[in-house]
Amino acid sequence: MQLKHVTTTDINMAEFLNAAKNGVVSAGDRILIGDCEWKVLEITPDSALLWKCAGPGDDVPINKNGSNEYEGSDMQKYLREEFPETVPQELREAVTDEGFFLLSKEEVEKYMPREIDRIYEDEDGDTRWWWTRSAYRGNAGSTWYVATGGGVNYSYALGAIRCAPACRIKLI
Repeated sequence: MQLKHVTTTDINMAEFLNAAKNGVVSAGDRILIGDCEWKVLEITPDSALLWKCAGPGDDVPINKNGSNEYEGSDMQKYLREEFPETVPQELREAVTDEGFFLLSKEEVEKYMPREIDRIYEDEDGDTRWWWTRSAYRGNAGSTWYVATGGGVNYSYALGAIRCAPACRIKLI
């Protein structure tokens, strides 16, 4: 499935920070930082929550051992150690101490109530499944993910699907 591209603003971090502080950027806007598109999910007086919604990326399991525990997982290790090296330094420097993380199932539903808003596009414009950090409570080996059409479902945590992280950017 391929989607028609929405308007995305190519912006550097200094311009984004200024625009966010001055109310020019709002939730739902898409910005291009480096070679990835990020969707603004929330802006508070102190920070902005961004979600990587398009661009190149890696398919990573939550845990290679099949556990659905996010804390201490292979995915969390990837987001702390490897993923930051793939984004521009100016973005890494603006990220809060929590670093890059996966959204929870509840955050996905809160910030993107419409399925169409949850769709991730890879570098070829194809839609991809992507992980949340929420464990499926029906068994110890499954985790919630977002499917290509934006619906939320669960699958085995040892499967490698797209990592679509979020981060909180400091505005002060």
